[in-house]
Amino acid sequence: MNVLADAWFAGLKNLSPTTMQACHNRLDQQVLPGLGNLRVRELSVGTIDRHLRLIGDKHGPEKAKVDRRGTRPSSTKP
Repeated sequence: MNVLADAWFAGLKNLSPTTMQACHNRLDQQVLPGLGNLRVRELSVGTIDRHLRLIGDKHGPEKAKVDRRGTRPSSTKP
């Protein structure tokens, strides 16, 4: 996941510096600590759901809700 996250972040274009920093912080503080050492093929709906519940428990349900939106394809609305 670390390599995939790096590639995703490098591919972000036309975003404000504030948005870029927010994405970087979210990856570093919430996504990668729990999922970064997994291989993509090791991810499952259950693994991601458990991770989002942990984020909700630690940071509040709004943070988990925002992270959950980030797992949807960009063409769908939250």
